[in-house]
Amino acid sequence: MLETLRSKFPDADPDHVALLADVWSAEASKIVDRMLRITAARGVKSLPARARPEAIFELAKLGAWLDGQIIEAKTAQVPIEVIDPEAERNALKSPHIQDRIENTASILAEHIWLRLCERWWERFPAIAQEGAESVKRIGQHPQPSGTRRMHYSPAFSNKHWASAGKLRVYTLGVDGTVRSKDVPARSWGRESFLYSQELEHWFSLVEGDAGEPYKKLLDMVPLNEDETKRWVAYLAVQWMRTPAFILRMLRKVSRFVTEQSLDFPTDTGSLRRAYETLFSNNRMYAEVYRRLVGRRWEMWRTAPDPGFIRPDEVILVTSGGGRSWRLVYPMTPTHCFVAGPGAAEEPRHVVPHVRTLDEPRLARLNLQLAALSRGAVIAQPRTDDSGLRDLIASGMRRRSCEPRGAFSREFWGPISR
Repeated sequence: MLETLRSKFPDADPDHVALLADVWSAEASKIVDRMLRITAARGVKSLPARARPEAIFELAKLGAWLDGQIIEAKTAQVPIEVIDPEAERNALKSPHIQDRIENTASILAEHIWLRLCERWWERFPAIAQEGAESVKRIGQHPQPSGTRRMHYSPAFSNKHWASAGKLRVYTLGVDGTVRSKDVPARSWGRESFLYSQELEHWFSLVEGDAGEPYKKLLDMVPLNEDETKRWVAYLAVQWMRTPAFILRMLRKVSRFVTEQSLDFPTDTGSLRRAYETLFSNNRMYAEVYRRLVGRRWEMWRTAPDPGFIRPDEVILVTSGGGRSWRLVYPMTPTHCFVAGPGAAEEPRHVVPHVRTLDEPRLARLNLQLAALSRGAVIAQPRTDDSGLRDLIASGMRRRSCEPRGAFSREFWGPISR
């Protein structure tokens, strides 16, 4: 909403525009929320896993269209400079606006979202199990047997750091020195009881969808629309599936429930189930999609020695002040995907811009990546890694003071069902 308003009214007061964007975004959110509730009441409470990348894109398009419609309606007869943000906020509670939200949501649900959902279920039909009286859909199928040790860093991406099938893991000891060990690529990035087996299985589907765009980005081959959606969904999942992110999320949810005196249990199992609902929230993916595709994409390259390291926190998001931010995702020791801080060009480039990092810039980035880690980073094995070891040690000592050691049983254990 804010970027659309700024583009449409470039000469308007930025603070005034930001206040209006906040209020009108709230109105748009209410419409989308109500649309999804109406859809759920009609019996469509979930989507096929394979349809979610497309659903993310459709929801993003719907949101952009809705933003434009709200702006057009609000500013058609009145100059934007004289519209009072506080009056707009108060009007949200009025019967007139409530009726408009309900009517708009009903139209969108009836003529757009329900039809899209029906189309997706036709293209990706639910699989009926033999002898079952009803069809099992995503979110309702029996738990896969799976494994108790789950990947938060996909094995297919880890292999890019491997030499002869092994990668080097650097950890910071209690004495402040860095230790290293060469381990099989498939064994790194695992931890016990991270998620339910159902969510672990769904993550594997997302990884499978991302395989082709991952390869195309490395080869500088343009992504089509569907591959772009899958790549963004993959980045969103990688950002929010790490142990450190989960722990922060559980603490925030627990604190929020307590402070708001909500009628919601704060035991570990309940908090973790609340966390897992994040990945079935299509609005979350749509928001990530809108933010990422609106930024300039770059591919940073460097020499393989020492190359990019990868922390166990996987994705680095830095802030440049204000609304400026940059997302960094090391893909291989020589390639790093970057989104932001600049806005995407119009028309948008079909392949990322290429930027080569010299040794000082590479060292600064690797220092940031090491400081991001919860407890470990990986790099390609090499005979002399003394310089890289010193850099990793320096970065790890700058880590946040938030506890990042072994998880206590209060927060970490198998989900009770």
